[in-house]
Amino acid sequence: VRLSISQASDPDSVLAVLDAELQHLASTAATVTDTTLLVLPRAFPDFLDFHLFQGEVAALLRRLDYDGTFQVAPFHPRWEFAGSEPDDVENGVGRAPYPVLHVLREASVDRAVAAFTEAASIYDANRRKLRALGWDGWNALFAEDASSKD
Repeated sequence: VRLSISQASDPDSVLAVLDAELQHLASTAATVTDTTLLVLPRAFPDFLDFHLFQGEVAALLRRLDYDGTFQVAPFHPRWEFAGSEPDDVENGVGRAPYPVLHVLREASVDRAVAAFTEAASIYDANRRKLRALGWDGWNALFAEDASSKD
């Protein structure tokens, strides 16, 4: 797993950094670097802007002829599913401390799905689990984690 933190703050700069990460993965064996987490602490403070930017990400994959080779999973601190309220706990499934573009190799995703045939259900199961936990349960998980570090 490669962790790349970029100080890019505008969409064009983020696309350039993403292009470089895609080129890196394309030229590196999966056994060396299988996936990249591109963390963007200065970009996209607004979730809607980040959400709309995913069209640019898809266009970049097509332009580089990487559609079907790589996929990009987005995460954002204010992630919000369509039809949900901003404070719905299930939004936690798509949240991260900063905007993140997780670049995955399609071949690796295919292997994971083949190994775990229920992979497609993980996403919905996570949303259901968060709904069942609610904010009190979610916060309790972190309180337990923090107390175990003392």
